[in-house]
Order: sequence, then structure tokens, then C-alpha cells
Amino acid sequence: MKRMTEKINNPIFWIFTAIFLCTPSPVALADLLPPGHKAVDHHLIFNSSVALQNHRLVAAPIRGFHGFAEIRQGQPVPFSTKYGTKIFAVPTDYQFPEKYRLEDLEDFPSTAPPVHAVTSLSVLRSTAQIKTFCEVISVTDSAVVVRVIGEKEYDELGNPSKGGWSATGKIILSVIGLLGCLVLRIGLSRHKRIQIEEDKKAKNSDSKTDHKLNPMGPE
Repeated sequence: MKRMTEKINNPIFWIFTAIFLCTPSPVALADLLPPGHKAVDHHLIFNSSVALQNHRLVAAPIRGFHGFAEIRQGQPVPFSTKYGTKIFAVPTDYQFPEKYRLEDLEDFPSTAPPVHAVTSLSVLRSTAQIKTFCEVISVTDSAVVVRVIGEKEYDELGNPSKGGWSATGKIILSVIGLLGCLVLRIGLSRHKRIQIEEDKKAKNSDSKTDHKLNPMGPE
């Protein structure tokens, strides 16, 4: 218990804890967030395309129990790498079933999303939303060809973000900086105290030596 209390009261413990929580790690593709990360929304947005004159796009998972969603021009569409979202091109007069079944769409041309879904990022980053803009190049009997036009990041307020520091990140970095200054000050103070103690010992040692050499004191 005493060791735990000493560890908690040690500023170095909190510095390493903060660094561990804030260290970025690879993009997570699971539901659980790794330490020091926050959830972000990643959507696909399809622009209009002459290749879709006779087709409509549908996003549907090949794993899990999530339903399908029609992809409309300019509207953000969520997708998942974890659940293997696929993009299908169906005829414009296709009647969507009330309940999604993968086998209902397997005969239509399809493709995987052109990018991996980003589900989390470091809390140090200001990005809260990612939008990937896409365009359908062609639709064949077996495949849909999609290209990425561009990608933009947005903060929590929906403003364009350049991936800089988030408010939380700035606070964490400020705390780390203050703790660093505190540790430096404690280290300097400890060094000064040790130096003073060593000077005292040296002075006492010299005093004893002088006393031995001249036990009767000064004449």
C-alpha cells in the first residue's frame, strides 16, 4: 500500500501514464477503442456519374446483421471494413425487399469500398469526421469501378480540419508540460539539497580533522 501511494504521488508516474494514453496507434477496426483514442465517423459520398444512368447504388454488409442502405448522390453513407460492406449496382426499377438478405444482391455487380473505414483516431487530433468523395467510372455485368476523388476531415463542429491538435490534445500536452516542469524543479531541488548535505559533511569532516591535529585548540 505504501509503495502504491508513493507511486501515485510521483509526478513521473503521471507523465508516463499521460504519454501512454496519448500515444497514437494504428487505425482500429474494432468496436472497442484503444487507449488514448476517440471514435470518428467515416462516410462515403458519391458524386453524380453518367455510368449510373441505368443503375442505383446500394451499400450492404456481407457479415453481421446490419441492413442495406441506398446510396444517394451527395449524401454521406456509413460503411464498415469490419462487416465487409460492399457496394452493389442494381437497376433503377429494382424493388428493395423489406428485409435484407445478402443472396438477394449477390447476382448484381459489386465492389468493395475504395478505402478502409477509419473508426478511431488519437485524441490529440481535432478530426471527428472523415468524408471520402467517390465517383463511379463504369458498371459492367460483374463489377462496379469506383475511384476516389478526394477526402476531407472535419472537427466536432463540422468545420474543415487539417488534422491538427484537438482541444483535448492541447490540454493533455499542457498537463504533460506542467508535470515535466514540476519534475525538473523537484530534480533540481533534490540535487541542491544533496549538494548542501555533502558540503556540510565535508565541512564537519574538515573540522574533525583539524581538531585531531590540534586537540589543545589554538595557542
